[in-house]
Amino acid sequence: MPTLVHNTDGVRVDEVGGVTERGGAPFLDVSLEEQWDRVSGLWRQQGSYASSDAGQVIESLIHEWRSLGGRGVLTSEQVLADFADEIRRDGSRDRCVPLPAYADRVLKGIKRGQTPQEVVGLAIQQLLACVRPWYPLWHDFVAHVVNHSHAHKIDSITFLARDSLLFYYLAAGIAAHRNIPRCSVRHVSRSRKNSSVSVDLDHRRATAGSERVAIVDSGCYGTVVDAIIRKEYLPNNLELPHVFFLYSRNANIFGYLNYLVATSAFPLRSAAATREFQELLSVPAVALDTIESLPKPYSVHEEPALHLSTNSLLSFCLSQVLYRDLFSYAELQEREMHQSHNAGSSLELMSQISGQIHRPQSQACSRDVFFVPSATKWPKGKDWLRNWNLGTLPPQQEIFGVEHG
Repeated sequence: MPTLVHNTDGVRVDEVGGVTERGGAPFLDVSLEEQWDRVSGLWRQQGSYASSDAGQVIESLIHEWRSLGGRGVLTSEQVLADFADEIRRDGSRDRCVPLPAYADRVLKGIKRGQTPQEVVGLAIQQLLACVRPWYPLWHDFVAHVVNHSHAHKIDSITFLARDSLLFYYLAAGIAAHRNIPRCSVRHVSRSRKNSSVSVDLDHRRATAGSERVAIVDSGCYGTVVDAIIRKEYLPNNLELPHVFFLYSRNANIFGYLNYLVATSAFPLRSAAATREFQELLSVPAVALDTIESLPKPYSVHEEPALHLSTNSLLSFCLSQVLYRDLFSYAELQEREMHQSHNAGSSLELMSQISGQIHRPQSQACSRDVFFVPSATKWPKGKDWLRNWNLGTLPPQQEIFGVEHG
């Protein structure tokens, strides 16, 4: 049975600096669903970071991280080193990537003598400053999915973890104020070595064929969706799921940002207008890189048995605060009826972000608040797309996006 370490006892507390170490804490056998419920439910226990006592929230998250099996907090330096090593390592591609802007700012902003709690607090400030400008666009994407699903009588929306966790929590905020299709989370291995591994983290996920399903992911080629359809839908001759990407490099899969650009009536009547449009085209790739670089609270391991484990202390705390912040943002939009999920307003949001990326001198925030070093493209991507034979997936059949990048 999959295992999750719970440090409920056997933990030694060092009086100097609150140092803790694992002291032979037992392994607690629980189901994978229970592991997911424990990790995914923490954000609900926290108040809004902005309106609550920040120190209390941080202490609570550190306590939960330890109880879920995170190794003891030793020093601030080790907290940062664990975080830097983890975020540089892109396990889905087995390669190292540059540190994203917020992580670089965190590491450079730490001063000697700061406590682990102070390090976490500073890191939270840097992360939220970097990603909050994206909230309106992310929310509009999720609202688009929800509205489409309602109009097409979709019963269940499945968010593919881990990149789409932020969309899941935005949907939870929307669901707090109106009825939406049932939402669930599913982990499908993105490793090209083992793409068939699927983990149903949420027992509320619909069984293929029993309901009309929508699948949501950040993007970009559709390898995971391809694996799901071939394994579950084609053999059983089932109705294909509606698939939504934030950004798609596959012309057969709907991409929300692609759709915004494709439906824009952009007047290219001058060199400046042409440059502005070209800059706009760079936003989807930056958006995707930003999401992929965000900290995640857990990892899914396939060996020796499927199980979850908590990530570094900093990634765990950052992600939990981020998810609560996203939920609060979506809930506020619903409560104040700011449901700006139309192509015109979303395109304007893209233009604003494009301006802050490409013309930072006129903005309060600098370029590195938004910019994340772009990952190299999958070298086999074009060949893989040439062999695509699933046809055009809904809703791309009725909403024609564009492929660029």
